[in-house]
This record gives sequence, structure tokens and C-alpha cells, in this order.
Amino acid sequence: SAYTELETHILNILNDNPNGLSDDSLSKKLKNVDITSKTEALNKLLEKTRIMVVSQDNGELAYKYIDEEEAQRRRELSPEEYVVYQFIEESGNKGMWINDIKKVTKLAAKTGEIVKKLEKKGFIKSVKTIKAKNKKVWMVMNVEPSQEVTGGMLADDVFDRDLMDLLGQKCVEFIRAQGRCDRKQVSIFIRSLSLSQIDLSDEDLFRILETQVFDGRIEIVDDVVKEGYLQSSSGTVLPNNIYKVSNWYTPRLIFNEIP
Repeated sequence: SAYTELETHILNILNDNPNGLSDDSLSKKLKNVDITSKTEALNKLLEKTRIMVVSQDNGELAYKYIDEEEAQRRRELSPEEYVVYQFIEESGNKGMWINDIKKVTKLAAKTGEIVKKLEKKGFIKSVKTIKAKNKKVWMVMNVEPSQEVTGGMLADDVFDRDLMDLLGQKCVEFIRAQGRCDRKQVSIFIRSLSLSQIDLSDEDLFRILETQVFDGRIEIVDDVVKEGYLQSSSGTVLPNNIYKVSNWYTPRLIFNEIP
């Protein structure tokens, strides 16, 4: 359905603010718009699934933009499915236990069935958590779980010392070939090799590089970083260091067999 001028204006403002805007911040940008008109427009946009309400870190509620394609997908969900989906979405990269979903949605026994439907439709996925063996949390399909949930590549159940060594060696070789390069460039190169069966998170790669620095194979050029701090897909902010091979470091010779 068509959008009013005010609804379109609100969508444009929220599209320019991808992290969302609190009610106060939005009101400041909607000069000369009375509260009734603003509330009416926001309710219409919520109905049309073009915006969503999220909790910010400070506990304040904020409005976030949803593009038309994504809104179309959400409209396929039943009201109960959409309620469950919104709570799971808000849990971000930490996900939600099934019991917590039951509590907040008050859907009791129906919750399990709704969660399964959302999984089947490709909206959410289950992720095993290191906090409790054989237990899983639910999160939105395209979200990368936090290290807190999975333990990353360095978790006990997936830790592979040989793979870690190989990835470290590849990092050093790439940095030597480039002369100097930043963490982002190394990450792109390592992922392109597809050496790991596990999805390597930004934190995993950062820790591999830190190990190489600690072992003296590479060093950080200086504290002035190329692109400052980069946010990883799980929300952690990591320094985008520039690396070079240590002057005194000579590559190890690895013999597969002893003649």
C-alpha cells in the first residue's frame, strides 16, 4: 500500500541512521510534526513491517529501518510467528534459549512449534552454545554467533593446533609477499583459501595474527592504524593493525619426512 508523505519522510530519516533512532532523536528530526501525526505514521509503518522497535545499549527503545524486500518476507509470517521472530532478532548475536522465548512471548506450549516453522522458512537457525553442552540458542539466520556463544575456532571441541599453525604460516607468507598490509587484507586473503571447515570469525583471525606477533614472526608497524577500528560481524570492535614480517625472522623449514 502507498505511503503518506510523513511515512516516507520517516523512512528516509531511519534509512540514513542504520543503528536506529530513539523517539526523542526522531522527534528532533521531525520538526513541526505534532505527536498524534507522528504516532499514527509510526504505527502504520510498524503494521507494514517497514520499521522495527529495538532496545539500545542504554535500555532506550529505538526505531530501525527495514527495506521493502525484507518487509515483504516478514509479511508472510503469521502474527504469532512475527512476535517470536522479533524477540529472537533483538537477541542479536547472543541468541535466545527456548525457555526465554516462552517467557517473553507468553505463547507457552506453542513456542516450540512456531520456532520450528520459522527455522523451516529460513528465518532463524539454532546454534550450539559452549555455556551448556547439548543446549542451543536461536538467532536470526544471517547473524554470526558471538564468541561468547560458540567459543569460536579456539573452543575446546573444535580446536585444531595443526590448522592454527597452517593459518598462521599463511598469514606470515601473505604479509611477506605484500611487504606490509592491514588486518582486513589478511582476513580477506585467509578466507579466500577456504582452509578451514569452520567459519573463521574476525576474532579468530585477529587471535591468529596476535599469536604470530607474540611469536616474533610479524610485528605491528606502528599504532597508527589504516582504517582505525573495524567492527567485526559479531559486534566486537578490533584494531585494524598494519603488519610486516619481523626483520630478524627467517621462515621455518617444515619436513614432512625424515630421509
